[in-house]
Amino acid sequence: MNKKGDAHFLYLIGAIIVITIIALLYKTTVMSTEDQSGKSIFNSINGKDNIDKKTSNQDTSQSGWTKESNSQSSPSEESSSSGGGGSSGGGESDETQSSVCTIEKLTYSIETMEKNETCLNYSNEICIKKFVSCAAKIKNEDSVPTLFEIELIFVPDRMDKETSGFGHITENYNINPDEEKIISGEEILDGTEENKIANVPINCFFNTLNDIEKETCA
Repeated sequence: MNKKGDAHFLYLIGAIIVITIIALLYKTTVMSTEDQSGKSIFNSINGKDNIDKKTSNQDTSQSGWTKESNSQSSPSEESSSSGGGGSSGGGESDETQSSVCTIEKLTYSIETMEKNETCLNYSNEICIKKFVSCAAKIKNEDSVPTLFEIELIFVPDRMDKETSGFGHITENYNINPDEEKIISGEEILDGTEENKIANVPINCFFNTLNDIEKETCA
């Protein structure tokens, strides 16, 4: 009987040892699984954090780019506004170009003031040497100042001034509205009994050499 009891006792001890070993192995396996699972979860969390950080950095970078883009768009808008101003200026230029301008003759007068002929020498009652002087008054009767280029020509009586005129005198005057200027000249004529240039009357002609005009725009 004692032998059987010892045998049962040994079986019981062996069973307990086996169960204990199995329990220990199971616990170790479970702990290892939980540890790996925890690391996996931890890595997953860390990975998510890294992704979130990268995403945050990308968002920040993109945000900075967007801000820079907005800051650049402001000058663009100013430039556009400035362009509008330029367009307005162009309108004024077009308006100026559309003005109608006309050329008009200025009102003025040339009046002979005096003519003097004096024979300095005679031969057989023929004047062979003569002193001649002429003067004229030029008046600007218009409302704007202008330049007058005046020519004085001495011409023997009944002769053509283009072919027989002499003693050309030219003067330039800037004349204001209602202002007057005097142009004058003198000549000494030498002749002979055959060439009776000094024995004939001498006429004076005053001409304007430039166009006495003004431009009026409306």
